[in-house]
Amino acid sequence: MDQAASKRSKDGGGYGLPKKQILYQKCNCLKERRQIIAEERIPGTLTPAVYRGDNGLKYAIQKGEIGWHQAYVVEKEYVPNRNGKEEDQMMILKLYCGESIQVDRVLLATGFDKTLPGGKMIQNLINDNSELNVSDFCGYPIVSEHLRWSDRVFVAGALAELELGPSARNIAGARLAAERIVQAFV
Repeated sequence: MDQAASKRSKDGGGYGLPKKQILYQKCNCLKERRQIIAEERIPGTLTPAVYRGDNGLKYAIQKGEIGWHQAYVVEKEYVPNRNGKEEDQMMILKLYCGESIQVDRVLLATGFDKTLPGGKMIQNLINDNSELNVSDFCGYPIVSEHLRWSDRVFVAGALAELELGPSARNIAGARLAAERIVQAFV
């Protein structure tokens, strides 16, 4: 449940966040979090509900704050940004469909496979970047509350599940991820 839904629940006489989500957020042990995820995960599908709300993904896309591209990345290349600072480099991503896009940040959303998603691209990112923290227990990213894995990489879906919990891969998790990522920029 995202913050807006939690507030609506409380305002309407409900309890706000579900008890299990509150308990998950209080758990600081990554091994215990992984166990909770394994026990509680219920696969779902992505619907237009993900885009709702004042801070929702739909509005950020409409305002041009976020670009939406859904495709496999097959190749990346770093290029200098206008200001020339190395830490502000842009990336050109070649997509499986043949399109190439220039980006300054990447959001990775994944499906329902129980293994670490993203294949070689994620493994190469982890191997090539010591600042990308992963759990010693399961190898999944350790991210900030805004799902920032590094200065230039945000995650969603399975890659965010150690922060978001069992719902990370479903509708509620996608909506919560969108809300948290957008909040990193406002």
